[in-house]
Amino acid sequence: MLSDSMRVSKPHGRRKEDVLIRAGRPGNAGSDAAAVSVIYNHYVTESVMTFEERPISAARWIDVGYWQLTFGVS
Repeated sequence: MLSDSMRVSKPHGRRKEDVLIRAGRPGNAGSDAAAVSVIYNHYVTESVMTFEERPISAARWIDVGYWQLTFGVS
């Protein structure tokens, strides 16, 4: 059974950082989408790792369902 969140340690140089990974929640969609769009848009503008040609706004993530496709929020 999966919990709603989990804490993992990831190595970062010579130290470990604790990272909290949690499921996206419909109630947090606005703030979660804003944070995800900042991270994702870095790769849109600075790399060839996505098929997007322009950054995606947080509102667009929610409106067109990227949010549900990417994070499985129902």
